[in-house]
Amino acid sequence: FDDEGTAYTNQEKESWVEDTQALDMVNDILGACSDTGYEYFVNAGPYVALVKKIDDDQQSQGGESTTSNTTQELQEMIVEVSRASTDDPMIIKIWTKESDGPGGQDMLIRGYFTVTQGVSAEYPYGVMEAHFKGMILNDAGQEISDTPLFTMAIKVSAQDGNVIVENIDDCVEDDWESHTKAKLIADATLSNGNGFIYMSESDWENPGIPDISTAYFAYNEDYFKIQEVNSNGDPIGSEKVYSKDQLLHRIYRYKIFDENGAIVERNSGFPIRFADGTHAYIGYFGMWMNQQQDIDSGITRVTREDTGEEYTVVQTQGKLSKFTRDELTLADLTNVDLSVWLCNGEECSDFVATWNGSNFIAIGQRNNEHGSVDYFAEVDKFNIEFQEWDGAWCPALNAYLHLGILYQNEATPDNDTVLYYHKESTVFPGSEIFPDADLTLYHFGIEPGSSDLVEAVYTFDISEMVLKNADGNSVVFDAQGDGEWYMMPLTTASQADTIAAWEQDVYYCWSFGNNEWNRLTTLQDASGNYVTFDAPLQLSYTHETGNDINFTLDDPNNDKNFNLEWDGFDLMIPWEFDEENDDWQPLINLNDSDDGGPTLTDLAGTDYYLKWIEEGLRMIEVDSSVALGLTVDLTIQEPTLEYDAAKTALVGDLPENAELKVIKGVLISEE
Repeated sequence: FDDEGTAYTNQEKESWVEDTQALDMVNDILGACSDTGYEYFVNAGPYVALVKKIDDDQQSQGGESTTSNTTQELQEMIVEVSRASTDDPMIIKIWTKESDGPGGQDMLIRGYFTVTQGVSAEYPYGVMEAHFKGMILNDAGQEISDTPLFTMAIKVSAQDGNVIVENIDDCVEDDWESHTKAKLIADATLSNGNGFIYMSESDWENPGIPDISTAYFAYNEDYFKIQEVNSNGDPIGSEKVYSKDQLLHRIYRYKIFDENGAIVERNSGFPIRFADGTHAYIGYFGMWMNQQQDIDSGITRVTREDTGEEYTVVQTQGKLSKFTRDELTLADLTNVDLSVWLCNGEECSDFVATWNGSNFIAIGQRNNEHGSVDYFAEVDKFNIEFQEWDGAWCPALNAYLHLGILYQNEATPDNDTVLYYHKESTVFPGSEIFPDADLTLYHFGIEPGSSDLVEAVYTFDISEMVLKNADGNSVVFDAQGDGEWYMMPLTTASQADTIAAWEQDVYYCWSFGNNEWNRLTTLQDASGNYVTFDAPLQLSYTHETGNDINFTLDDPNNDKNFNLEWDGFDLMIPWEFDEENDDWQPLINLNDSDDGGPTLTDLAGTDYYLKWIEEGLRMIEVDSSVALGLTVDLTIQEPTLEYDAAKTALVGDLPENAELKVIKGVLISEE
């Protein structure tokens, strides 16, 4: 699989530094401007340069891109450079459209640079000041309002041989806003410096109370030291020191390959965009949206993000799922996480359990604040006793396990005990399990609007994709209905007994309600054909510490079994909440299969190989004693720089008929 010339070997990777959040926008724009070749076109009029896409500019600590991707997406930047005389400043105007504005709308960015000094011994990086603003555009390319989405200013100067950089960045989008101020004082080589940074960002849970941090920092070639302060400038806690040579890898995306090194194709879903710019993802498990949309089934149109193809959304008022019986032994559940609702004393909560070879034991508890799992110390683990109808959800199998049945008649289960369970598949047009004709189904249980146990006969109408009762009425909520309902098990033959129905090799479930997960949502192409989605490829993996790119001797996930899903775009790795950094991160970070990483196996025993393709890097905190000679200067004044709207107003309207002259800094014309 890793021979020369295979897709595995040729797969490109991208790495980026995650410690530069406050400077992302200014880094991106200045990086793009440096590729315009502006110095060759003074007083030559507007021209077009193709530059690296602004939000793809990932820079390393040394200022050079660490990406090995040679097929970058480029965007147009129109540039006009002028200088009245050798005694006057150089003026640079830029216009560029950014396609990833709020809601997927275009944004026009204008920039106005004033360069008053070139590079010299006195001014190691010259003297320059620039002002930017971003305006949202409608589908016709017109600016929606007079209020910028974001404004930014940057100033580069020098004093006493030191380079001084000031930056301010403000963004306001609906109820969300962020504000940044940064100042750097560094030597001429930029390898040693001190600075100030202020960040304020809306808190999503408390919109009126922003998250604010203010800090001073110092760095040299080996370490970065930072001291957070309060609103009065007094230190909060002690200084923190980070090593530039010790990096934490956070792998965000992988690809899966077969034994020949070919990418494993799987059409389990893809991103789409509504007409108003709202982003969504549709696939085997339905549709996810970042904001609610009104869908008129058969009329609402969407565009596939990566190909531009257009589709019509089809949404039913319910969803039919098929459950197929399978089996395993309890030994297969060793070190597999199970989610079970338990009452431990007076506390009832979602606990995480596993089979340890002789008993089911609780090994952790789900945190109600962020949903991650807090695992117990060894002394806090306890045995679980399941009653007859008790069970647990198994994420690795994507199935509910009826564990209580194992303890009937005072049975004592062991590793060889066989457990039957049912695997769920969604019934949708074009899939292998979609029936050729209307399906007759029987339900023994409590019917909607009733409290009696009865057996009723239903029909799944394949033309309307809805369940109908004996009177031909659809079993759905009306437009004003609320809540959700699950009718299961539905069997293909009369059972008249609840237990017998649950034990069938195949049964169905009809769910309906006003939630997205209670409905079937799929797409039709221009010819009226339904898009067929593949179920994700299920891959089993037992974690070994040596497979992790961040090798640690106390790895809590060592020897733990995982079920990983490959949907053709990404490998679904479990995530955990990092309380120290207040964000989510991958639970495990796997090396490439040919570089100490694992081989994954599907349910049929076929081996697959993985390669990470996107990673973020963070410096690791070290003992402060290693950088005693590095001093944080708490007397640095915050930037006095302010955004000047009058400067960006001078940029004016987007020029027409400008010709392409530069691609990524390389001239394509001598004129």
